[in-house]
Amino acid sequence: MEKLKFKEAVIKFLDYKKNYIRKSTLYRYEVTLLSIIEPHFENHESISQNDMDTFLIEKAKNGYGKKTLEGYVVALKSFSKFATKHGYFPEIKFKANYPEFAREKLDI
Repeated sequence: MEKLKFKEAVIKFLDYKKNYIRKSTLYRYEVTLLSIIEPHFENHESISQNDMDTFLIEKAKNGYGKKTLEGYVVALKSFSKFATKHGYFPEIKFKANYPEFAREKLDI
């Protein structure tokens, strides 16, 4: 099987998943993977622990909360399982290290 760039593999993942998950979940995956994660990893042929740490720190510095970051990690892990199984993208092995300054709740 051919290795793909991140975006190409995500498109195959979404196309596959549309038959197995609710439309609302598919929409969240689309937004998360294509609008938020893909711009950061668009030219990557693999994603390392350091890449993930940098991504999570950048998003936390931009005000994203821990719950939001956790959602990104869930989507990325689901994508990784599919892409690895089909040989489209190397397995993404990482431990989600959430920055301490990731906002836990909004003070109003």
